[in-house]
Amino acid sequence: MLLQLVIEKDEDVFTASCPALPGCISWGKTYDEAYQNIKEAVLCYLEGWERLDKNKYALLFLRQKKYLRELTQPAMVVSLKDAL
Repeated sequence: MLLQLVIEKDEDVFTASCPALPGCISWGKTYDEAYQNIKEAVLCYLEGWERLDKNKYALLFLRQKKYLRELTQPAMVVSLKDAL
């Protein structure tokens, strides 16, 4: 599974998100810290997803494409295998 991670520099910190997983956000004082934190957040998000009744929530999840936005800065695509 490939997921796009977006890491952006704010004034004092780096913010990180996974646009395909609404609400899956994190931050770090450094780029590397933000990267590690968003990988952990993605894994937690997906672990929670595994516990849900897929018949009840599948349609909601499929509609989340509307949350994708045009990126103004470079993004990276990583495999979850990298996080394990």
